[in-house]
Amino acid sequence: MTGAGIVGIVLPIVGTQLFLLWLKTDAHRRPVESPDEDSITLRHGAAVWMIGALCVLGLPGFIAFAVYQRTMHGPPDPSGPYPLLLLSGAFVILGGWIVAEAAVNQIVVSASGVSARPLFGRVKTVRWEDIRQIKFAPIASALVLDTHSGQRIWVGVFMVGFVAFLQALRKHMPPNVYGPAVNALQARYRLAA
Repeated sequence: MTGAGIVGIVLPIVGTQLFLLWLKTDAHRRPVESPDEDSITLRHGAAVWMIGALCVLGLPGFIAFAVYQRTMHGPPDPSGPYPLLLLSGAFVILGGWIVAEAAVNQIVVSASGVSARPLFGRVKTVRWEDIRQIKFAPIASALVLDTHSGQRIWVGVFMVGFVAFLQALRKHMPPNVYGPAVNALQARYRLAA
């Protein structure tokens, strides 16, 4: 393997890890919204909005420019500009999803329980005593609250106020319910909470 090949493999991995570190740090340093003293509101931070805007505007614009340059000044391509335009459309859809998720999704944690407003569907409200199990979903970077009735609430690690959410878990839930999930989460993201 050549030096360029190694750089081509290592650079995206290091870049992704630095980006995730920035996303976590941005979310966990911001102050938590609190409608009153007894509750906190978790939302997506500015970094998520920036990712969505980049996907909706930045990457499709770059791809459109590349298609223009290739069709006007490059050698003829038998497949035409369609694969790149399809990639551009995929980024617009992905970025739109991210922006919509950041705009709508919020989680309110109170002394009585957790309330979540997802992108699609109705508001889900769960009392603390109804939570049966808490699992860590590493691919989604979220804690999943499972209830006795089968409801699920996903709480993203990169939401502003997540550390305060962990403190609320410790305050309102027995350690045998949240312990394994929070331990796995803290080992992965090195959270101090």
